[in-house]
Amino acid sequence: MTIKVGGKTWTIKRRKMPDHWGRADWPERIIWIDSGLSGNSLANTLLHEVAHAADYETEEVRIEVLAAAQTQALVKLGFLSEEET
Repeated sequence: MTIKVGGKTWTIKRRKMPDHWGRADWPERIIWIDSGLSGNSLANTLLHEVAHAADYETEEVRIEVLAAAQTQALVKLGFLSEEET
């Protein structure tokens, strides 16, 4: 699957990732997501890595806050379940 981030095409792929839940690979423009994630954890990790793809210089703590807030908004709007928050 591909998405546009800042006008650039990024590919989203899943694989087993023992040390991380996700990773934005800038040189390859691939967003890697751990294949074991589902539900809100998957959504939060995807939002987190898309934010890294949009701006790799943003501090990690800001990315974490942004992804958590977006995930919470998706729960409140009914797109994600309340049980995992």
